[in-house]
Amino acid sequence: MRSVRAALLGFPNSGKSTLLNKMAGRKISIATHKAQTTRAPILGVLEHDGRRVIVSDTPGINSRAGKYASSAERAVGMGLDADALLVVIDAARKNAPADKPLEEALRAASLPVLIVLNKIDLVPRQSLLAMAARWSSCVMGSGGALFMLSAKTGDGVGDLLAHLSALKSRGASLAMEEEMPREALAAEITREKLYLRLHDEIPYQTVVETDLWEERPDGSLALKQTIRLRRESHKILAIGKGGRTLRAIGEAARAEMRELFARPVHLNLTVRVRKKRGANTPHGMAR
Repeated sequence: MRSVRAALLGFPNSGKSTLLNKMAGRKISIATHKAQTTRAPILGVLEHDGRRVIVSDTPGINSRAGKYASSAERAVGMGLDADALLVVIDAARKNAPADKPLEEALRAASLPVLIVLNKIDLVPRQSLLAMAARWSSCVMGSGGALFMLSAKTGDGVGDLLAHLSALKSRGASLAMEEEMPREALAAEITREKLYLRLHDEIPYQTVVETDLWEERPDGSLALKQTIRLRRESHKILAIGKGGRTLRAIGEAARAEMRELFARPVHLNLTVRVRKKRGANTPHGMAR
């Protein structure tokens, strides 16, 4: 099967992970309202009309003063080995910084640039048309295009996937690319529920490890996971009074895993304070 690679980039909370999950039809990347939660590149392997679309999802561009230009250049540079750049813009973004650094980096790219204006369901038509006119100048290369869609509702996502699958590949079929291991996916789900519960009170560097993945004879799945936090105060928050917060996180994670893996799930969560940050992230870990 022929493959085409697209590098997915954009600002934090622009909807990159939601879009990736919607195109795949299931969760393959953590998607919350907490910025910079995609800590490392995650590959989503999609199939459409007999072609494989390999999407690499990268951490968001840092729009803070003094960091925007360098992070935009770095994000674009990380995607130059792909067949196209897929840039997600939050069309509903308020108090947005000037986009000139990203626009300049995209115009200098040597491959097709696809601009995706996301969250169009939240934007008045006139504002959307003005935004589309401005960003259309960044549509570059043969195969470049501008899409207006809503990753949350799915409106327009099918057209984008069809366009991606029709792009020309610059290299041979990449048969070795794989999706996120199941243990890491389960860890991502738990980490997402942790952020949704405590998003203003814990740091980005939280780690969740899947220590045990056991398929039982009755068809159910038994998982043991460890949430590793940087401080004792974070551990107290994650557990909550009488263990209520940790139970709520576990119940939410278990419900989503049950739907995703299509079987009953027994989930045991442990919270620990980590002493030292490891250099590598094993397959069963999300950070």
